[in-house]
Amino acid sequence: MVAVLAAVAGFTLQTAAAREFETSLRWIPQNAAFYRAALRGGEQVEAVANSRAWARLRALPLWREAERLGSQPLVGVAWQQLRSRAVESQPAARQIESLVNDPQTQRLLELLEDMVSREVFVYGDEGFVALADVANQVARDTLCEPAVAHVAGHAEPGDASRELRRRLIHALAQNADRLQCPHLVAGFKVSDTNRAAEQLGKFELVLGLICWSDPRLRGRMGRERIEGSSYLTLSLDGGMIRWDNLAVDAAEPERRDIEQLTARLKTTRLVIAVGLKEDYLLVSVGPSTDGLAALGTRERLIDLPEMTPIRRFADERLTSICYRSKAFRASLTPTRAWLAALSEAIDRHMASSRLEPRRLERLRRDVAALGADLERMTPEAGSLAAVTFLTDRGIESYSFDRSEHPWRAGYKPLAILDHIGGDPLVVMSYRGTCTPARYDTAIKWLRAGYGYFDDYVLWEMNPPWRKPCRVTAAVLMPIARQVDEFNRQVLIPTLANGQIVFVLDAKRKTPYRLGALPGMEQPMPLIEPALVLDTGPVERLREMFRGELAFYGDLGDAWEDVPPSQRTRAENRETIFPRPTASPNAGRWFAPTLGYSDQAIALTLSADHARRLLEPTPFRAGDMLAEPERARATVAMVNWAGLVEAATPWVDLAVQKVVLRISRGDDAATVRKRYDLAAEHVHAVLDCLAVLRRVSRETYVEDDALVTHTLWELRDLDDAAAPK
Repeated sequence: MVAVLAAVAGFTLQTAAAREFETSLRWIPQNAAFYRAALRGGEQVEAVANSRAWARLRALPLWREAERLGSQPLVGVAWQQLRSRAVESQPAARQIESLVNDPQTQRLLELLEDMVSREVFVYGDEGFVALADVANQVARDTLCEPAVAHVAGHAEPGDASRELRRRLIHALAQNADRLQCPHLVAGFKVSDTNRAAEQLGKFELVLGLICWSDPRLRGRMGRERIEGSSYLTLSLDGGMIRWDNLAVDAAEPERRDIEQLTARLKTTRLVIAVGLKEDYLLVSVGPSTDGLAALGTRERLIDLPEMTPIRRFADERLTSICYRSKAFRASLTPTRAWLAALSEAIDRHMASSRLEPRRLERLRRDVAALGADLERMTPEAGSLAAVTFLTDRGIESYSFDRSEHPWRAGYKPLAILDHIGGDPLVVMSYRGTCTPARYDTAIKWLRAGYGYFDDYVLWEMNPPWRKPCRVTAAVLMPIARQVDEFNRQVLIPTLANGQIVFVLDAKRKTPYRLGALPGMEQPMPLIEPALVLDTGPVERLREMFRGELAFYGDLGDAWEDVPPSQRTRAENRETIFPRPTASPNAGRWFAPTLGYSDQAIALTLSADHARRLLEPTPFRAGDMLAEPERARATVAMVNWAGLVEAATPWVDLAVQKVVLRISRGDDAATVRKRYDLAAEHVHAVLDCLAVLRRVSRETYVEDDALVTHTLWELRDLDDAAAPK
């Protein structure tokens, strides 16, 4: 959010010549599981403070009155008295006040502010991949086995929470040899290294006194020199923790697991190191200081092929850099491993289950089939690299996802964008893969899920609840079959190109003049959602609707005759339904309508909106989306300033009603004066919200990577809206 407000001020920075990254990215080794850097924090906060939007808020009467009251002598005296009483009654408050006012504390606070003003980064090595694998293995061993045992009737009676704890400890004990603390390094770029070295010296003195006074910490603090830099280190291990209480009241098998786990944890070593490397203050946590030693010495992350697109942004005003490795992303979503564990648990409980063998065999077969379907449909994880920077237009970002997307080769230009009305408030366009095979897979598992619900849930219900559910299912089944037939015969062929767009507009107004205060009545803008699809076999769609008119009549209270686009041939100028002699929607401002042309199908809440959408209109959404010929997977746009403008009359109406409610019995002049004061504050806030003009987003394929390009267009208040 700070980055959004920062670009509001429109501050300019000198663009450097082409160069290597002058950030911590130049140090990060290739074995990094993840890396994230946030930059220019101080500049962004300063830009917000100097913006005209912030000045507009500070110039409001309520803010000025608060500042005036705060400057009154009586207020200052009262504040001093309250603070004195608090200090006298609470000794801790006196200590905190003296600590805050101490010059040394002020120096420390200045350092903390400097640490987050220029750059903050964090990186973890491949140890996080191993740790994620262990965590997933423990979770599978803890959860899959009890779930299948409960279904099979093998669950032991007793306290469920205690049983869960026992299984968790057993799973940890089985994976104790794999437990290892990964290397994690955080860094802060400082402007004054002497001040940072001074504070580190004081910290070393305080830590030395603590270690000297505690026998467990004696001899654990030291100094280590790594690649020319000196670091203060503190070595800890699991043996310093008292583990005896874990085995209290534990059964013999659980006691053995605890002893095995604690024996491993007692040998686990943790080293905390802090020091300066060039103008970075670094903090490292891990089993050793190898994480610090790897900075800038091994093969670099920036030299990997997947980081090549990031290099071209080295000269930009960067605000963030992000990287996640392929192995790390794969370890976070181990779908196949979970399904394999579930299948193994079913096999173990299959022979001695209280359930019928045919049901258990079906369950095992379905789990195996589900795993195969998910493996086929789930893309293989790949690395992710992303960068965000400031531009003259606002904030821009690129992310490069190298996961496997088998269907991305079919991306084409989104021609459906010509049927969104030109400049709507919200657009979300998607190109999917609506194929019969994918649809059949989804229907197959919906039916399988209902079968398990019928077998294991429905018949476990109390009879008063079971009967209504059975009746509801009997009513919905014929409807579901009709919908399935429509989807197979009409919807899937119609969506062969896979273009779907959700549109939100506010070009129409209510037919009524609304207003809470006399003389403030006005037509209010209407928010109109719509769904636009590209057309396939229109004749088949027409025949289906004619044959199923009674069923599909529930979709709306009328069907409008919407003319096709001007590009439609004369012989195709026929709509789904013949034009009635007297339209039932004449004069209605809410009339669900389904219209189509030879290019698009539009489902809207009014005939006027359907006409606008079906008429080909170039998409006007700024420079970023101005290339209709680009092959894209998705396009999204939010005209935030337009949304604020459309909402302003409704906010005014709400303010008027609130003022009337709190002004009962007052004369009209007083009510109007009170409304003007409230409206001044509300409009100022709305004007500042409209500083974010538009958010645009597109995804496309480039150099075997799925690219997501996002632009936040920002514009500060103009001079006319700024305070005088």
